[in-house]
Amino acid sequence: MVTGLSSCSDDGINDAGQAATETGSGGSSDPLDTETGPGTDTGADTGTDTDTDDGSDCAIGSEECPCTLGGACDSGLICVAGVCIGGDGDGDGDGDGDGDGDGDGDGDGDDGGDDGGSDPGNACEAEHFIEVEVEDAVAIDGWNLLLSNLGEGMVLAWGNDPMASVTWDLDVPCDDTWHVWVRAVYQTSHRSFFATVAGAPEPAAVFDLACNQGPEQAVYEWGELNWREPDMPGCNYVQNPWLQDWAAGVHPLTLGYRDSYAISKLWLTNSDQPPP
Repeated sequence: MVTGLSSCSDDGINDAGQAATETGSGGSSDPLDTETGPGTDTGADTGTDTDTDDGSDCAIGSEECPCTLGGACDSGLICVAGVCIGGDGDGDGDGDGDGDGDGDGDGDGDDGGDDGGSDPGNACEAEHFIEVEVEDAVAIDGWNLLLSNLGEGMVLAWGNDPMASVTWDLDVPCDDTWHVWVRAVYQTSHRSFFATVAGAPEPAAVFDLACNQGPEQAVYEWGELNWREPDMPGCNYVQNPWLQDWAAGVHPLTLGYRDSYAISKLWLTNSDQPPP
């Protein structure tokens, strides 16, 4: 449930904030194909007489002539009992009538699809940079949404509820490994949240904006999502950064209050570049 806009300023939260910016075969011959022009000696004794009964030369792989040792024939022909004969009209030379040349009768080539081509999936083909505002959250509980007087725009300020949490549905456009950044208050020991992605892990990970103590005066700082076990001391991480292998679509991220008391915005990217 989204808490209504508060008229409070964030002067008590941060007086040093700053604005954020946002080859297939390709027709190559069989290694055993000894096809040559008429009258050429290949140097290999295959034991196959390539002369027809009337004494004329018969090119290996051509119609009514012997197949290659690999069982291949010229395009449009099929090898039957060692002799290349006319195909059945599908144009692939494999004798199955499907037109794809892979011998499975489905007409789809050898990649398992039904349209003659492989499914390229939805992998990212470019770098993406996505800024997520705090007011884009789908659930806000125990935080106050207010307008910063320090250039941060809208921020979420902790409302003194120890169980406060906020959830965003993060929508990514393609399949890739994603970096998640959070901009929030960093002051002395006020630098961390509880974090889950799609409800995991359980119990929630501790996410530290930074490993060490912050400055005496509060600032807003970017921190890349990481994962520390709740019973482990600072700077001992399960994953740092905590990267997300996400398919295209929506993925929920929940931050729970731990000691950092204001959140400014989020940043998603499939590159190694930090937020601007």
